[in-house]
Amino acid sequence: MLAHAILIGLATLAPATTAPGDTTFTVPAGAKVEIVSPSGDIEVRAGGGREARVLADGESDRVRVRRSGNVVRIEPLFFRYEDDADLVIRLPADVSIDIQGGSGDITLAGFRTAITIQALDGDIEVDGGGAVSIHSVDGDVRVVDATGPVAIEMGDGDATLVGVGGPIIVHGIDGNITVLRGDASEVALATVSGDLRYDGRVYADGDYELATHDGDVTFAIGEGIGARVSVLTYDGALIPSFPLQLQGSVGSIAEFTLGSGSARVQLESFDGDIHLIRPGERSP
Repeated sequence: MLAHAILIGLATLAPATTAPGDTTFTVPAGAKVEIVSPSGDIEVRAGGGREARVLADGESDRVRVRRSGNVVRIEPLFFRYEDDADLVIRLPADVSIDIQGGSGDITLAGFRTAITIQALDGDIEVDGGGAVSIHSVDGDVRVVDATGPVAIEMGDGDATLVGVGGPIIVHGIDGNITVLRGDASEVALATVSGDLRYDGRVYADGDYELATHDGDVTFAIGEGIGARVSVLTYDGALIPSFPLQLQGSVGSIAEFTLGSGSARVQLESFDGDIHLIRPGERSP
């Protein structure tokens, strides 16, 4: 059950403050906020002003808030290992965020600052953010409208990035990786088992690498874009949606140049097809 709200001013905030599960306190400008919770969902949203609020609901209804310099740490208190607590947190929009989660979904929205997330089991959704770094063992990841750079390391689960800046680096083991409306001059997507797709801006000096062992690769490139394209597939085919003139082909390796050939594009699949499409098209 949620308890009543209490106000903790920075002038009186002790190195470790324990409070009921509805807790309000002040965060300094530009602070780093660390959120640690081994079990339970975490929802973090940006608000106005310097006031922060934490709501905890679950087996634990108490929250510990600690401040050291410009770092504020938030964590629920558990009395048994199997307990969990769902956290709903409102923070000033200018703070950077570091989340260490265990089992549970994580949602962030409204920030334009650095975001770091480490999680074991659960889906992760980030709407906004500057530099975004995510390490996930099991669960889907979705990042929307982050200004970048974006770096994601995943185990099992799909990754979907929409409208993000770069560089974009996503490595997975078992799952699909999709980038739509990407705006990056450096893109590296790799997975062991899953499909890869990049549909976004291709810079003249860009470097784009997509590699999967078991899955299809789809790369969108607009008319008039100059690129040197290298395709490697062992048990699949190159399937373009527009006419191509191959300049060199040896076994499963094909190379060709589009326009000025200024960008570098390398597409690889051991057991899957490679699709070249125009932006916004669906792969066959």
